[in-house]
Amino acid sequence: MRKLFIVFILTFIFALAFAISVGASSYGVYDKIDALSTQEEAKIESALKDASEKTGISFYVGIGYYTDRINQFVSENMLYGSNMVVLLIENEYGTYYYQMHTRGTAIDKITINEENKLLDSSEVYDNIKSGNLADGVSNFAKKAAHAYNTKNYTPFIIFCVIVTLAGSAIFVIVIVVRYKTKIRGSTYPLDKFTTLELTGQSDSFVTKNVIRVRVRSSSSKGGRSGGGGGGFRSSGRR
Repeated sequence: MRKLFIVFILTFIFALAFAISVGASSYGVYDKIDALSTQEEAKIESALKDASEKTGISFYVGIGYYTDRINQFVSENMLYGSNMVVLLIENEYGTYYYQMHTRGTAIDKITINEENKLLDSSEVYDNIKSGNLADGVSNFAKKAAHAYNTKNYTPFIIFCVIVTLAGSAIFVIVIVVRYKTKIRGSTYPLDKFTTLELTGQSDSFVTKNVIRVRVRSSSSKGGRSGGGGGGFRSSGRR
């Protein structure tokens, strides 16, 4: 019984220590090439902690790692968490390069457009490229957290614009078709709505000669009636 109790206590302590280590690893900076001073590293740690607390996901930065070796970076440093944002920075012949990696909910929460904007922003790009890693990474963490927590309405706005344009186009087409139908419709039906009743007739002859003259109406000239003129409809792309 006593041994069982000891095993239980040790198991509980191990589980608690593991939980604490996992919780403590929700953010962190790993400087492989000693590019940061103590103060700079503390500044980045603070920014990553703030971003992690605001989003509920993990934020990590690796300096001196190949930017495309994300799996190696995570496994080497035994990082935990299914939802994370990772920034890897490498230095090649005095020039800094960086790449952003997302996992889990961060993939859906941070769109490609938002990702490109924050990576290309002057607060991130100019600082990292000039070697001011503390300010560059701190701004990166701040902008990434903002993008994660901000709802992206761009797809909804695009959908509304498309629906509005489509509705307007259909409305215009209906109006034009109805207008052309009225113009090209039949003339007023005199035989349907009017009648002619001849009540009397007489012929007066001045002489014995009867002269008949046929008068051509102007409507018979030209061969075609108006209203169906040919034209051109042009479409352009700019």
